[in-house]
Amino acid sequence: RREYNYYYGFPGIFHFKLGNKYLNYNRVSNPVFLSYRFTKDNVSGQLFQGRIDRVFEINTDFNDLFKTCLSDYPFSVIRNKEFLDWRFINHPEKKYEIWGYYSKVSDKLKGYIVFSRENKVAQIVDIFVVHSKEIIKYFILQLRQMLHKGRIRKIQVLLPDNHFITHTLFSLGFTRIRQ
Repeated sequence: RREYNYYYGFPGIFHFKLGNKYLNYNRVSNPVFLSYRFTKDNVSGQLFQGRIDRVFEINTDFNDLFKTCLSDYPFSVIRNKEFLDWRFINHPEKKYEIWGYYSKVSDKLKGYIVFSRENKVAQIVDIFVVHSKEIIKYFILQLRQMLHKGRIRKIQVLLPDNHFITHTLFSLGFTRIRQ
């Protein structure tokens, strides 16, 4: 008999308990649910080192980004063009927005964020960025400005507690909340 390890995202608490009981789920990392609430004082007007653009079509730059960042995401699904098209662009029921962060110097894709909007909340469902605190910071600050202009009042995301992105989000004013 062969045994396989299977890793899949972060199930909700109910599903985790069910999986733990019947399928012997184990935690890879503790998930942390983060939230950022806009106030009149916390929308930054800083200069940035790159630009963000809305992505309507996934191209091979996403394959290159995945290959570049693979060592920083050891438990990741293969986030190539085919997967991203299937998961986000061609989703039959949910509408997602994909935003890319591009280097000011080389114009190369350095990361992307996928989210859905509902009731003035942007729920980030995927974030994939090179391991650079500065790039994550500039990306999030620009995204926050864009979302605030679009009448979003809160940003939420579920991440592993020990991931480099989580630490940077804390430094940008995201707070831990109960799921």
